[in-house]
Amino acid sequence: MHIDSPTPRPAFLAGERDQYGLSRYAVYRGSVEKPFHGVRALPSEHPRRRMHQEELLAERATFFATKMKPHSAFSHVTALALYGCPIVPGGALRDEVGRGGDLRGDGVLRGDESRRGGGSRGDGLLRRDSVRDDELLHVTVPFEASRPREPGVVGHRSRAAFSVRQVRGLPLVSPFTGLLQSSTMLSELELIVMADHFITQGAGGATVALEQLRRLASETSAGGAKRLRRALEHARVGAESRYETLLRLELVHRGFTDLEPQFVIHDDAGFVGRFDLVSRKRLAIFEYDGQQHRTNHRQYITDMQRLDRARLLGYRVLRFHFDDFAVGSRAIGTKLTQFDL
Repeated sequence: MHIDSPTPRPAFLAGERDQYGLSRYAVYRGSVEKPFHGVRALPSEHPRRRMHQEELLAERATFFATKMKPHSAFSHVTALALYGCPIVPGGALRDEVGRGGDLRGDGVLRGDESRRGGGSRGDGLLRRDSVRDDELLHVTVPFEASRPREPGVVGHRSRAAFSVRQVRGLPLVSPFTGLLQSSTMLSELELIVMADHFITQGAGGATVALEQLRRLASETSAGGAKRLRRALEHARVGAESRYETLLRLELVHRGFTDLEPQFVIHDDAGFVGRFDLVSRKRLAIFEYDGQQHRTNHRQYITDMQRLDRARLLGYRVLRFHFDDFAVGSRAIGTKLTQFDL
């Protein structure tokens, strides 16, 4: 399968060495990398330790796609990650968040968002110890085909027909299929985060309609469909990051049912700003400040100016940071109490 590589290093089959001017020795015993059986890649000019997890996954997917059969596709959590969904390293499996990962209990966030993880288990799993769970590649093939059996790859066969989309040159199942497949692996909370990403930021350059996802979920009885339907009931357009979704869910859990995502505020002078979450009833603004809000001086000054103008209009402003999510629901509850909210 020809791949329009999303990474600087295209892969090739060992038998295609002549096209790259490589000797048999270089391909089989030289410095050329051997990421998968029969697949070769030229040595990287950049140390892998400097690559982000998303880049490492895309690179591995690019390498394996070189030998994938027609009508097969990356699936499950692999497809979600390749679509750009903000999955935490290792994948947040059931029982990793709250009580069983569902929106129940004393709070939505269990805590230590930075170290959550888990292992994925699937039919046909063959792996090597050097492959992390978040580097495993899930691949789905039609039921009549042989699923891939290779270290670092989880092969699945699907009785149901599935469409294949090309995203940055990689074959992926559709966003809905990826969500449905992952619903037996991810918590309800994680599924909401993934759905928020699709309906706000899109997949492959186009947003996915929430109504369409809900309709498709209502029409299937596949495993995990019930969990996915519950998650889609809580999904909302507007979250521009994983933590904006988590913040919204925690606030809703605490009774803030009138939140408006990406709400625009004006004053007599005109446009004040667009804010992550706003409760007009309580005159409260909730903002998640990512790293760019601290490291970009211009962004920092802009934030200060718009927040000052919002305060003059009577709004109380609560700003949350990554560390708040690392601690969990308790830290967010403490801030709300301090502001008498």
